[in-house]
Amino acid sequence: MINLILALHAEAKPILNCFRLKKDVASRAFEIFSNSDRSINLIVAGIGKINTAATVSYLHQYSQANSATAYLNLGIAGSCHFSVGTIVAAEKITDVVMLKNYYPAVYLAKQIVHTTVNTFDRPQLQYPEVGVIDMEASAFIQVAMRFVNLEFIQCAKIISDCNSNDLQQLTAGRVEQLIASQLPLIKILVDYLMNLSLTESNAINNTIENVNPEQFQKMWHFTHNELFQLQQLLRRWKILESGDAFTFCQDAKVAREVIFKLKNHLQQSNFY
Repeated sequence: MINLILALHAEAKPILNCFRLKKDVASRAFEIFSNSDRSINLIVAGIGKINTAATVSYLHQYSQANSATAYLNLGIAGSCHFSVGTIVAAEKITDVVMLKNYYPAVYLAKQIVHTTVNTFDRPQLQYPEVGVIDMEASAFIQVAMRFVNLEFIQCAKIISDCNSNDLQQLTAGRVEQLIASQLPLIKILVDYLMNLSLTESNAINNTIENVNPEQFQKMWHFTHNELFQLQQLLRRWKILESGDAFTFCQDAKVAREVIFKLKNHLQQSNFY
């Protein structure tokens, strides 16, 4: 399953048509759209961090999501570095006001440019030289990572404006056009996240045997969150790799290095 969070109706319209999503009339607090088997769900959040945080939580509960659900924030963004119409994915999300950084997993690096998404509380008339700017991404990832690991979270933005004049002239029709122009890559990204979610879901449902972190716990000390990540990574390793995960990690000195080695190896072997 994948849950999509978008700020504007104009951003959502091409996505709704592409994936044939229909409005769920049972949802009254927020507008939710789903496909026939509810494997793709989309919510229109409204602009800003407060709206985004509320809708991520709402959609998680409403869709009955679990730890295998993927989350994708799509929308427009401003930049003076990238040309209008370019699609970028976040390799780093910075909340400029709170001075916090988040690092979602990197997907499809050969097809989509990766950069920093800088989240502000208000519209900006000046653009940073590095990355892009928006008003939702940091709230999106901050809430989503309460429910799933970072590898199931991604944020993609289409550049809509490069200066204040572009921003003032931006219309709903233009936003729709910009999103529609990048539907092929958006579909690839959604399909990839869907497959990642399905792999993890099958691993959970089948309760794959011999995925036991006890051997790792005797060697390294894992926090509760690290142990949760380790179990998920070992399930994916069991599906994707033939070698022994413990042997692969034996040169790690601390638990977080074990997590990094497993995650980095699985990303390199499966994501590029």
